[in-house]
Amino acid sequence: METLKYLGKSLFSNQSIIDGRKRSCVWAFLFFILSVFVPWIPVLSTGYKANNAALLTSSSNAEVDVGFKAVFETGYFKTISFKTEKNQYVLDYSGLDAFAQPDSWAAEYSGTNTKELSSGTYRDDAAHASGYVSSPTGISEQYYFDAITRPTGNQIDPSSSSSSSADSSYETVTNQVVLESYYFPTLSMTDDNAPLYRSNFVNSIIFAKDSAGVLGNYPHSFALYTKDSVYIALYAVKASKSNSALAAYSGSVNDGTLNTTITNGTNLYQYLSDNATLSVIDVFASFVSFLHMAASPYAVYTIWFNIMVLTAAIVASMLIASIILIVLFKRKTSIDRKTNYWQVLKMSMTLSFTPCLLAMAVGFLNFTYGITAAVGFILIRAIFMSSKICPPVVQDDKPLYQARN
Repeated sequence: METLKYLGKSLFSNQSIIDGRKRSCVWAFLFFILSVFVPWIPVLSTGYKANNAALLTSSSNAEVDVGFKAVFETGYFKTISFKTEKNQYVLDYSGLDAFAQPDSWAAEYSGTNTKELSSGTYRDDAAHASGYVSSPTGISEQYYFDAITRPTGNQIDPSSSSSSSADSSYETVTNQVVLESYYFPTLSMTDDNAPLYRSNFVNSIIFAKDSAGVLGNYPHSFALYTKDSVYIALYAVKASKSNSALAAYSGSVNDGTLNTTITNGTNLYQYLSDNATLSVIDVFASFVSFLHMAASPYAVYTIWFNIMVLTAAIVASMLIASIILIVLFKRKTSIDRKTNYWQVLKMSMTLSFTPCLLAMAVGFLNFTYGITAAVGFILIRAIFMSSKICPPVVQDDKPLYQARN
């Protein structure tokens, strides 16, 4: 009963923790384990239940769903198929060339292109990259481009405050882009410098950044497909020339087909539409599910990386709290200057449980707030213990002659 009383009072009583500093280390380790694991609960519960492609179904998805549904109805998209390379599923874009007009990038934006796609080649070197790119990879890749537009009357008004420039050739009175799709038939994210090449392509071609980082093009939501990956970035429909994305996504084609058996040549559209029996709305829903699976390994990695950061923050806070406590105990006014560091370390582990319990509740609202709450509450409680460890000195107000008596 005495031990249970001590454990219960330690949740709220600083004095109980101080009085129990010489108790068995078993209880301190119990509190340590609970303090570390309890804040994991919101990270695990929200992380594993989250839709990894939720940016496409969000009410603030910048109408990108309209763009994807339009893409699914194009002739070229229905030629994209699966194939296997190195025992993994990748996408085969060999059928896109029949739907492409070379070097018609501007015409594709303005809606005057004679074919569904524009084709081009981006060589990532000093001669072709924008001034913003400081480390060209030297890689040269062919790509296909499609601009999905909205009808007349929904375009950006160049004179409105939402636009920072009126000189863009593809924001016209009859055209507004809601999604840009880029396809790289031979680029793989497993290639050397492929992620850097993709980043340089975005900065040079999509954004046209100058050496100061100022965008030359309006940012639109875009999807960038390689053989083995899908990368999506969302931007507000009415946006200034800012490269601040609303959301971003990255997924692996092979991971999107987990627990699925696919033969070479299987059509991607038929795969999403269950052999062309579903409506375009259902195809979009299937595409979201595909992207959810495609991002699952990265999402799991992110969950455990966040847990590692959270655990490190909690343990570091305990150590800092123990330093605060040992300093307090070594002061002249402390209740026991003989207290050693091992004892204050046990106190630090014990006092952390209640702050971590509160941090768990905060963590359901926001992961970052949860970390801040854990660190802040642990240190605050350690500081509040100062009045118990070093009680204030009571002044004797008696006159000198009375004090001598």
